[in-house]
Amino acid sequence: MAGNGRFVRNVVERSEEEREHRLDNSGAEEFSDDDLMTVTVEDVRASVEAIVAGLGLSASGASVKK
Repeated sequence: MAGNGRFVRNVVERSEEEREHRLDNSGAEEFSDDDLMTVTVEDVRASVEAIVAGLGLSASGASVKK
């Protein structure tokens, strides 16, 4: 599953959505270009967990390294 190109695309797209959600809820008035372009480990972790859970699987055995 994790070697599947569609899975990777979904993780990237979901990670970008997680970044937008994180920035929206940060309370900051302005963001730098880096803020707007950076996807954090936490964004990716949340994305993988959500996608894997949506497949009816558990992400507990998977890890995203820092």
